[in-house]
Order: sequence, then C-alpha cells, then structure tokens
Amino acid sequence: MWEAISVERGGTWLSRGACVTYGDTVYLNLGRKAADGDVDGLVEIVSSEYETARQRAHNARTACPSECPS
Repeated sequence: MWEAISVERGGTWLSRGACVTYGDTVYLNLGRKAADGDVDGLVEIVSSEYETARQRAHNARTACPSECPS
C-alpha cells in the first residue's frame, strides 16, 4: 500500500508508520514529518484526530457480533 501512494517504505517502517481506514478516509501515521509532495492529497491533522479515528476503527473491528444488526 505504501508504494502505491508513493511513500518511501524504508523510512516509514523504521519510524513505525501505520495506517487506519475509517469511513472513506485513510489516516496515515508516517512516524515522521512528511515532506512536501510525499503523498498527493496529504492533509496534516492533529494527533487527537488520528487517535480518534484509530480508536473508532478498532472498536468497529472488535464489536461483538451479537450487537451488530442482522
């Protein structure tokens, strides 16, 4: 995935980069400051917004099946 969006993988892996998909948005934690032009359409957000999306995605993945609508 990193290569498909033109992110240099080696530095991202060494910096413990991660991504979270929530809704129609992909949140990237590159583990470092992104350089201009690293990713087309990249918008810097505050860490609390990333953590909120990460927690919501985690909650959606781990929700009890009995609580999900049929």
